[in-house]
Amino acid sequence: MAYAVDFVLKVMDEISSYKPVMFQRDGSLYVASGQGFGKVSHGLQTWIKEIPSWSKEGQPPEILESVSAIEEWVGYEWDKKPKFLDGEVEYLRPIVFGADDNSFSLNEVLRAARELAELPDDGKIRMVRHGSSYHSHKYGYASDGIDVYLTEARIMDRDRYLGLVRAKEDMILQDIRARMSGVEERHLSEAYQRVTLVTLPDCLILTPNMLVSLPRSGRLEYHRDRNSWTNTERFQENVLRLYSAETNTESPYGVQVILNAKNQFVPNTESLSSGVDAHLTQLKKELDAVVKHMPLADAFNARLNELHNEVMKPDIESYKRVMKIIKGKREILKGEPVTKSA
Repeated sequence: MAYAVDFVLKVMDEISSYKPVMFQRDGSLYVASGQGFGKVSHGLQTWIKEIPSWSKEGQPPEILESVSAIEEWVGYEWDKKPKFLDGEVEYLRPIVFGADDNSFSLNEVLRAARELAELPDDGKIRMVRHGSSYHSHKYGYASDGIDVYLTEARIMDRDRYLGLVRAKEDMILQDIRARMSGVEERHLSEAYQRVTLVTLPDCLILTPNMLVSLPRSGRLEYHRDRNSWTNTERFQENVLRLYSAETNTESPYGVQVILNAKNQFVPNTESLSSGVDAHLTQLKKELDAVVKHMPLADAFNARLNELHNEVMKPDIESYKRVMKIIKGKREILKGEPVTKSA
């Protein structure tokens, strides 16, 4: 079985100068190194559910098989701070947001990866979750700030974590099929868009040279709507503004690759030549890695496209009929013989 997370893992491993590190922040898995990062939207749950005593429902496996990195909460009732287990501060500090902002840059992720890579690899993954609140007059004037704080931090075996992420991909596809079952034909498009809006297992890989996303395409989520970015550009958790798939189109999911349109000042010919050589060498390495592991992406997208084509079949067939009629009218207007199907 092919999984989107494995495509991200393989490509990042291929392009990185050292073994990529992994952490989960605010629901997404990050696979990062000095060359860039991969982001997988379908991370695991980090909060303990409140379950009534009479319910037979249990906690999810990621809660049962992980431990909290927070030993206790200390401080005043309205300003409690987490006290971490011994040895955990070093692993958590690089991935936790500061008190004033929950955005991040490519440089900050690369720095976090470097700091984590310098620590002993204990085979664990850290999962953190933040909360935030509006803070008026934080810096002396209205609407000027937010408070960001840690709400959960957990530690889990990394291999088991990845196994559960793969299982979650299966569950997401099963859930889409189940929720679309029995939907009336006239409501198919609206229901499909609603069901898949936030549930699709979206992934991206971002480096200074390229942006790769699957199964949906999108653009970087910030004020400049163009295919360029810098290492200091700041992003929120939803790095990409994703485009919804056309519900009446057959097999709409695939892989999007965008090359960074860099602007670079060079003082002389020698600088330009060496800079171009270095850039093209790294870019080729990254693109070669994407090509090498595309069969994984193709196989995953095939699973999703098969599901899409199955549940949206009435809309797809209706669209084909309309397009056939339009094509026939165009041929008549052009004075061409109408093509008859067998």
